[in-house]
Amino acid sequence: MSFYRQQLEAWLAELDVKADTVYDIGGAQGNVKDRVKSWEVKNYRVLDLPIYDLNEPWQTTPEVDIIFCLEVFEYLINPMEAMENISGLLKLGGKAYITAPIVY
Repeated sequence: MSFYRQQLEAWLAELDVKADTVYDIGGAQGNVKDRVKSWEVKNYRVLDLPIYDLNEPWQTTPEVDIIFCLEVFEYLINPMEAMENISGLLKLGGKAYITAPIVY
């Protein structure tokens, strides 16, 4: 496991997640809910390829309290479009946790 991954997993292991709605973008390979300290979430969705592509514009409604998008941005052609998609999903005051390892 890389030093970057060790740091990410250590940070997640200390995170308490409490929210109505959480989206895990790109989480099909490793759900965030299994990697955090505590999890109190009513609605949890994993958004991943091929159905949800951050490189394409989305029709969004602000409905999400927390979005995790871990280790996805390094694969994107258009990261600005992805940020707009994520921003459009968040409720006012919502949080997005985004990581992008650029050094291995």
